[in-house]
Formats: sequence, structure tokens, C-alpha cells
Amino acid sequence: MNNSVKILAFAGSARKSSINKVLVNEAARIAEEQDACVTIADLADFPADVYHGDDEEKNGVPKTMQKFKALLASHHAFIIATPDYNGGITPLLLNVFSWASRPEGDEEPKSVFAGKPVAMMAASPGGLGGIRAISRLREMLADLDCMVIPGFVTIGNAYEAFNDQGRLKSEQTRTIMSNLIDKLIVIAK
Repeated sequence: MNNSVKILAFAGSARKSSINKVLVNEAARIAEEQDACVTIADLADFPADVYHGDDEEKNGVPKTMQKFKALLASHHAFIIATPDYNGGITPLLLNVFSWASRPEGDEEPKSVFAGKPVAMMAASPGGLGGIRAISRLREMLADLDCMVIPGFVTIGNAYEAFNDQGRLKSEQTRTIMSNLIDKLIVIAK
């Protein structure tokens, strides 16, 4: 496993019972079945004030965001699941992207994201499955210089989509996710 692709997986929600965390955990299991080495990060473990340039100038990048940036930098690829907040990504995810893209020392802006492939997914209790947030997430990731993998996974009626062990009930959806993750791994190698 030393030559395995290292994937960082995280959801754009800090809620303990987030359905997008369940989705990320299922994606991580599938990636590990494909011999990837996966780290699951919980954004609740990386709190930071809302990004503000004056705050950054005065205090620098918060220690929590420095730790998260180090995680991003140490992985070859990302799996990101986002809830749909009024048709967009979550404020938490936007804030993490804002802080993590900031350069420190002689670092280039966005360097922890640049060129890294990303598989996108979303889950929602509604019928649209977070599809409206996917296009916004794609735009944001492209602006961060990530390589967005073609395709995505969305799960509508998400509270009914997983069994008690957090596994997808639909074999068809699991296959779509597996194919997306396979593309991610191939591109990240």
C-alpha cells in the first residue's frame, strides 16, 4: 500500500449526523476496496473564524487551518461531499477553501489544491440530491486550480438511501460511485 494513491475525503458539514458524512464514509470504503489509502477528515475538527483579510494580516492563517492545509498538501486527491445550502455549497466549505488557499511564507496561493484531482458528490433529504450545489462546487474547485473529475454522485432522499451500517442500498448508485472513484484513482496515479 506504500504506492497507493492517498485520498483525503471530507464533507462540507460539521453536523454529527450529517448525511454527507455518511456519503463520504461510503466513498472512502469504496476507494479502499480499490486499494487507495484514504484519510477521512471531519471539518468540525478544524474550526476557524470566517475569513477576513484584516484578521489574516494581523494574526496569519489559524493553526487549525494550517493543520488542514498540511492534510491537503499530503494527499494526491480529494473526495468532497457537499450539502446543498440554497443552491450553493455550505458556508463552512467556502470558509475552509478561503483559508486553505491562502499562501504562507514563500508558498504560492492555492498550492495545496493545484493540479489535484477531485471527485464530487452531494446528498440531500430532498429529491434533487444536492445537484444544485454540484455546479457551484465544480466552479469553486476549478478556481482553486483543482482537476475536477468528470461526473459526480448525488443522492436524493438520502436518509432512505443508506442501510443501518451506512452502506448504499442501491447497487446502481454504488456502481456509479465506484466508477467515479476509479477515475479519480487513475488520474491521481
